[in-house]
Amino acid sequence: MSASIHVAALEGHFHTVQQIIRSEPTAVNSKDEIGTLLLERSANLNLRDQNNQTPLHRCAVRGYTMFVKLLFEKGATPNVADKVKNTPLHLACEEGFGDCALVLIENGGDITLENAEKKTPLDLCKKELRAFILQQTSTEE
Repeated sequence: MSASIHVAALEGHFHTVQQIIRSEPTAVNSKDEIGTLLLERSANLNLRDQNNQTPLHRCAVRGYTMFVKLLFEKGATPNVADKVKNTPLHLACEEGFGDCALVLIENGGDITLENAEKKTPLDLCKKELRAFILQQTSTEE
């Protein structure tokens, strides 16, 4: 990976990091390293995008379980809602990322919260994932 992405990340040049990732496909394979670096440098966990989503939302919707864990280690809030009231757990469930959903639940993600369409995270799961989550959460109690 190019050293320029490290420098851009360290200096907080978000758009430069985006541009490097777009132009250097191998940089995409280093997302774990980049994310870890940003978190180590105290990236803002509560920064919101145009959809009112936080980094936790963005990681959950992509199934980046390792980053979800890192975000929680740094103090991320599990039940923050975006502009359509989806929590990170809604997004992980809707996309079928069971391992990520379980990490969210283990860190306080609420399976009963409703989004703007009055759907809970479990309502958005496919049947198999719903059964898996219910089984895992019932054995933890």
